[in-house]
Amino acid sequence: MHATPSKRSSLTPSLLLLLAACTPTVQDCHTILPVITEPVSIVQTPRGTTGCSCLTEGVLVVAEARHQGWSWTRGQIWIDVTPTAEEEFATRLAEAKARHQIEAAAARATGAVTAVGAQVKRLGKAIGDYLHR
Repeated sequence: MHATPSKRSSLTPSLLLLLAACTPTVQDCHTILPVITEPVSIVQTPRGTTGCSCLTEGVLVVAEARHQGWSWTRGQIWIDVTPTAEEEFATRLAEAKARHQIEAAAARATGAVTAVGAQVKRLGKAIGDYLHR
């Protein structure tokens, strides 16, 4: 009997090349995403396809990567997991950034109120302790 080479071992490099060709690179993301802020990541989109994402001023932008010949093009875009038409992207992104800024300001204000409340509580306890001596 002669040992025959395994067909699986000869397919492995081809399979790896095929898989690599089916996934965009981070460099590809620079043309796929409508806005670029670092870091850029290759992700699974809300649709379950491969795409690219970046975070800009607290807003998550995801763009689907569509294979076209030897290059990649942009498919569906999501802003904070909400599908967005390309024509409305700039407006929707500005709205999302404003919403994130308002939410961050509200969180800071809530934190400040909580801190003041804690201070008032401690002061009230100290006054109560002083009066009960």
